[in-house]
This record gives sequence, structure tokens and C-alpha cells, in this order.
Amino acid sequence: MYPHGEYSKGEAREMLDFAIESRKREKLQLIQMDETFEEVEFSYKIQSSGHEITVKTFEVLEHDTPSLPVKKMLPFQVKMLHQQLLKRRLPKDW
Repeated sequence: MYPHGEYSKGEAREMLDFAIESRKREKLQLIQMDETFEEVEFSYKIQSSGHEITVKTFEVLEHDTPSLPVKKMLPFQVKMLHQQLLKRRLPKDW
């Protein structure tokens, strides 16, 4: 990501948040496929300040709603969520 070996704390945090959010999504998929998996809190602590950061998914940040595993959503809710995500992430000229 940074071949020159230099990055800011903000850039490091952005990469960490992205990686943790990706893992959180993977975990939610596993829970959806197999109910023996348990939900986990995805967070990390900044050593210098002791501040704990809880990583939230895009949907929670955009809509300020609690994370809801897809298996607990009705089919039309899943379809609506998918359509909303596509609209937000695709370039406008698509």
C-alpha cells in the first residue's frame, strides 16, 4: 500500500479499519451459514491513548442503525439493502 514505507497515523487507521470491517463482514457471513458461530465485537485499542475504537460497517455508519445479520432480514430487506449499497458505491457515470 505504501511502497515508500511512510504513512501517517490516519492512513494506518484507515487501512486497519478497512481490514477489520472486511473481517467483520466475513464473520457475519459465517454466522449466516452456521449458527454455531457467535457474534464478536470487532475493536482495537490505541496504545498511546488507551482509546478503544469499535469498527462499524458502512451500513451502520450511513444509516445509524444497529448491525443486523442478513439471516434475520426478510428477503425484500436484503434486496433493498443490496440496491442501496450498489447505488452508493458505483461511480455516477455507470
